[in-house]
Amino acid sequence: PMFYTPHGYSFLMEDYKPLKRIMFRMIEKICAQKSCITISCSFGEHQETLKLTKHAVYVNNGININEIDKLINETAEIEHTFTVYTLGRICYQKNPEMFNLIAESMPEINFVWIGDGEMRNQLTAANIRIIGWTERLTALKLALNADVFLLTSRWEGLPVSLLESMYMKKVCVVSNAIGNRDVIKDKKNGYVCSRIEDYIEAIKYIRQNRTQSIVENAYQNVLAEYNTKVMAERYSYIYEEKLRK
Repeated sequence: PMFYTPHGYSFLMEDYKPLKRIMFRMIEKICAQKSCITISCSFGEHQETLKLTKHAVYVNNGININEIDKLINETAEIEHTFTVYTLGRICYQKNPEMFNLIAESMPEINFVWIGDGEMRNQLTAANIRIIGWTERLTALKLALNADVFLLTSRWEGLPVSLLESMYMKKVCVVSNAIGNRDVIKDKKNGYVCSRIEDYIEAIKYIRQNRTQSIVENAYQNVLAEYNTKVMAERYSYIYEEKLRK
């Protein structure tokens, strides 16, 4: 049996020129005609797969919550001013221009970018602190001592940084992109934004109001769905079912 897990189709990457994206889609379409089952990593990616082949299922990405619990137990939370953070490469996909515009519009709030990349020169707002690449424990400590996880991506598969932030009970404010909107349901377990005004309004609301039910819903979602135990069980079922047939 043959299985294919894309983890983010190249034809969805908006930094490629249209002709190249068309070529990538054609290649995927041709390859999808093989006797193969495509396993997408999110519901949104699965919808794209169904345009290529009907031999498709999806298994949501998951995080190792035991590993995170261990790291959390080794990390102390300290008093801090209201902080918005993100984690990842500073590149076109992550839309640092939007992150910068939001920070410029809210000069009274601290913004932190954990990571580095070729577009760090886009982060010019005085209230943005670029951490650079760092050890996992250091990154986790910074995240634990922040309040809001902000993800302004142009596209995603199903971001692990988002799932980890949900598990750490940080309020998540994300772009209206595949992957993000598959996990975050607006005003239920986080906030989904399409315009800069949406981001600003969400962050202001979070700063001034209790959001305990939202972070608890997100935390429970990870426990029930987005963890490696559930993910492994579902992959095993798909593989074993195909072998039995």
